[in-house]
Amino acid sequence: MSTDNSPAEAASSLRKQRQNDDFERIRQSLRGLQFGSINVIVQDGVIVQIDRTEKTRIRRANPVTFDADSGR
Repeated sequence: MSTDNSPAEAASSLRKQRQNDDFERIRQSLRGLQFGSINVIVQDGVIVQIDRTEKTRIRRANPVTFDADSGR
């Protein structure tokens, strides 16, 4: 009996590896993200793009106010 993979088994293995790689990229995008979002773009069942939008919260002891009458 041969230990060589059939073309179908090889293709299946390659698909699984690509899925694992894609999920790892998503996990990497989530690392360190405190405020924001991850957007995963899928075309024909394949992840083609991962967008990471990170928000930075600015906390101030004395909030800056805006006076609409004076423009300041």
